[in-house]
Amino acid sequence: MSLKVFGAQLYGISNKDYWEPQLNKISRILDEDIKEKLKMRCDALDNEEKQMFLDCACFFIGDKKTSAIVTWDGSGWSGLHGWERLLSKCLVELDDYVCIRMHDHLKDLGREIAIQQSPYRLWSPQQSPQQIIIADNEAQRIVIRGIMAITAGSTIEVEFPRCSQGGELIVNTSRGEDCGLTPNSLGLKFFQVTGNYYNQVIGDKSRELVWLRWFHHGQRNLHSLSSLKNLRVLELNEELWANKHHLEELWQTDSTGPVLLRELVIYGCSKVEGFPKSIGCLINLKKIVLSYGSKMKSLPESFCLFQSLEHLELLVCVKLSSLPSSFGNLRNLRHLDLSGCTELSVLPDSFKKLILLGHLCLEGCSTLTLESNLFVNITKIEYLNLEGCMLKVFPRHITNQVNLTVLSVDGTSGLREIPTNISQPGKLQKFYVGSELLTSLPTTLGDFSCLTALRILINTPS
Repeated sequence: MSLKVFGAQLYGISNKDYWEPQLNKISRILDEDIKEKLKMRCDALDNEEKQMFLDCACFFIGDKKTSAIVTWDGSGWSGLHGWERLLSKCLVELDDYVCIRMHDHLKDLGREIAIQQSPYRLWSPQQSPQQIIIADNEAQRIVIRGIMAITAGSTIEVEFPRCSQGGELIVNTSRGEDCGLTPNSLGLKFFQVTGNYYNQVIGDKSRELVWLRWFHHGQRNLHSLSSLKNLRVLELNEELWANKHHLEELWQTDSTGPVLLRELVIYGCSKVEGFPKSIGCLINLKKIVLSYGSKMKSLPESFCLFQSLEHLELLVCVKLSSLPSSFGNLRNLRHLDLSGCTELSVLPDSFKKLILLGHLCLEGCSTLTLESNLFVNITKIEYLNLEGCMLKVFPRHITNQVNLTVLSVDGTSGLREIPTNISQPGKLQKFYVGSELLTSLPTTLGDFSCLTALRILINTPS
């Protein structure tokens, strides 16, 4: 029915300038019949699944699914089961980067529901807790699950009610009465904020916080976050070149930080000299991302106590010259990115123990020399980027990588030849190759009969 109505509106009109704005307008209109059917699908969810759906609509679009799952686990729900239910019902989807996506109609419906019932979710800088409290002044306890005070790249801060010296949020209800609500009484689980507003409004009183994203925080350390005992996801993003305070240390050596933390993501940590020795006490960590750690020279041996760590990115750590000898103890590591670590010259022998590694990026590690038998035990690689490494001999056993889909050895220094059996991996789709000393390619690369959608991008001297 909707297609007939919209088609009749455009039928017989050939003017492109008319069609484009009409199509944009139609795409934003959710037919009541379609809307009702979508709502029926949401109503069929149990309460936990419905809350997860609303979280996705308000907070998680564009984020990794792992962040959503650990956050739901931290809320006392079965995160993985709920995610699989949403996925099976086509209420959410994943893009090529394993980030959460949702159809605009579903997103709009979810946000419409979220603004009408407790626990409330505030996803826009134009919303504020005061609006919710005024609209729902009959409730005995206002529960706000999350506040996205700003969006990425924005400097807009949400306009909160005034804050008392004791940390309560003071709001004026429609009855003309002042009402003090502590952050805990709000039930806050999500908080995205910019600048120093975290300390001004929430401080260390928000013990229930599960997910915190803090832009341009201007903190020298994270000592104040140690009290967030239920925090599972922490993301900090500071202005790298701004003339202001920068993060210099995570927390003191004798303290442990948020003990239940699952994901630690820090972008723009140019003054952090390294991880504290107590980092190994965060035994639940699954993901660590640290970028532009230009002062970090090494990792403590305690770093290798992370038996649960699956995802590690140390990006543009230009003074990192070595990894701990026990680095191979990270037995569950599946994703490793050391891009731009230009002083890293060798990998420890224990590296061969990382048998679950599926994604390895060493791009730009210009002084790194790889052993020819590096991949003797590592057989699950899907993505391998050795671009710019000191690769004099093509690593043996790469042909054992039966799951390999992307391989780059472009710009490698010293590489003279490619092995003749390089075309054996059955799933290889992209092969980037190039070296100043490479003058020819094996003739077997001309036989693509065993390869699926292979693309070879050759960069050889003219």
